[in-house]
Amino acid sequence: MFISPSFMYEPRTPPSFYPHTRNYPCSYHHNNYSNQPEPFYYSTPRNYFPFDEDQREQLLREQFLRKQQEHEREQELERLKSFYDHKARQQKQPEVSTYNTNYQPKKSFKVKIQSDEDEAKAKINKSQAAHKIYNFIKNQSANKQTRKILNKLHILHRIENELKKIQKTKHLGNLTFDTKENGKQILPISIDNKKFLEYEDKIVKSFDKLDEIQSEGVDIIRDRRKFLVNFAQTLLNELDIEKENQWKVFSMPLENEGNKNNV
Repeated sequence: MFISPSFMYEPRTPPSFYPHTRNYPCSYHHNNYSNQPEPFYYSTPRNYFPFDEDQREQLLREQFLRKQQEHEREQELERLKSFYDHKARQQKQPEVSTYNTNYQPKKSFKVKIQSDEDEAKAKINKSQAAHKIYNFIKNQSANKQTRKILNKLHILHRIENELKKIQKTKHLGNLTFDTKENGKQILPISIDNKKFLEYEDKIVKSFDKLDEIQSEGVDIIRDRRKFLVNFAQTLLNELDIEKENQWKVFSMPLENEGNKNNV
């Protein structure tokens, strides 16, 4: 009887596509650990995880902030609940009699049946809670209207400061007029007329800003807006007077020259 040699029954490693290697082409030397599984951190690619450390920290920070906000919201709701429960308990407590301070009511273990008076008290408590909610919403709308009025007053105050700055300017320089238009006060765009034209443009734009502000029935806004409109109109009239005076000085030599030519 033929007996096979013992080496034929020894366990062998599975055949590899790459001979004398660890079953993949990255290893060029055969060793005794070819049959052992490779550690995870060696075989895992560098970008195996979908996020880097900065993104992971940012996600954790956002999750922490969301949980913190939810926790604060829950605490606020608990405070409001405890506040209204305390108010309700105060309203349900009976009035303390001053006739006998040593009197203590007897404890009763009987189940109390709700009477008509209790139902009436419950309705009163509900109506009081609804009234509180109504007052809260009313105050919120009133605060919103107050902020709106203050914002408009702030805009009016800023326009007033701009007009006062123009009023403080006493000397606007010597104006030059266009001689091509006979008898017309045409101010060309030039270095001499720059300051005058800028102030005139600011006053005209202030009228546009004042037109955008609506009083909406508020007396203080209406009075303040009316005052600034008159103030701006006064400054514009002063600029027109200055322009007229300088036009007379500028056109006088031209009139004299024209009279000489006629003679």
